[in-house]
Parts: sequence; structure tokens; C-alpha cells
Amino acid sequence: MKKLFFGLVILIILIVLLNNIVVLIVFYSDDGVMQVKPVFLERAEVELRYIHSVARTPVSEYFTVENNNFILNKTVFESYGAGLPLDGGDFKRENGKFVQEGQNIKIEELVIRVSRTEGQELIVAGEVFTLQDFLEPGQRLTVNSYNPLNYIRFRFNVK
Repeated sequence: MKKLFFGLVILIILIVLLNNIVVLIVFYSDDGVMQVKPVFLERAEVELRYIHSVARTPVSEYFTVENNNFILNKTVFESYGAGLPLDGGDFKRENGKFVQEGQNIKIEELVIRVSRTEGQELIVAGEVFTLQDFLEPGQRLTVNSYNPLNYIRFRFNVK
């Protein structure tokens, strides 16, 4: 009985500690969770790369993770197109590309339609995830960030 009690105490301490230093980036589709990537909070950066559907040029969007939300901080693109540039932030030209920084747009979850065009990637703490490897073109991929305790609630539908 004492072993069980101490095991539960250690588990609770680990969850509390991990809640403050680790975030889980979770990829899921309509069929369920497909990938979970743990990331230390100080390295919790996410980059979304894709080819613009109209301009057919590369776009990179840079996010940080704060309080289980994504914060869009920077967008880099080569040509104007539908939806580019976004409102807000500082706008400049750098190395032949347009750079928009400081938007600070809060996004609860990233909802992405997987494109037929190659080059759609999500980079999480330096690890590259090619979205076409997860789902077929046209399908929806949702990406969320959770601290470990909220992830347990999400997985087991605990309110």
C-alpha cells in the first residue's frame, strides 16, 4: 500500500513539474491523434512552410507557444498574394523576401488543409514533419499545444 501511495505522489510531482517545463504539440485528424511531439517550453517554436496557392511561391509562418496557444510572430514570403501580407506588425524587405514581424496574433489551434502541392511542412523544435506524410491532399490536419495535464484531459475527455 505504501508503494502505491509513494508511486502516486511521485507521479503527481512529475506531472506538476512537467506542466511547467514541457509542452506537447499534438497532430490529429478527424480520425484521431496521429503524432505527439514533446517540446521544452524554451524551445517551443513552430514554423509552418507552404506554397502559396495563388502566387505559387514559398511562405513561412513562425509561431511561439504560450499558454496552450500559438502566437504568430513572423511571416516571410516572396510575393504578394491573397491574404499576404497580414495586418499588423513591422514590414520590411530582407534578402529579396518580404518579412513581417511582430503580429502577435493568438491562434488556439492550427487547422491546415493538406495541399496537393509539395513543400507543406511543420517544423517543431527543429524536427520537420511533411504534412503529406500524415494525410491525403484535401484532408484536415489540426495541430494543438497542450501542457501534459491538459493533454491527459483531452485524451480522456475529462472536463
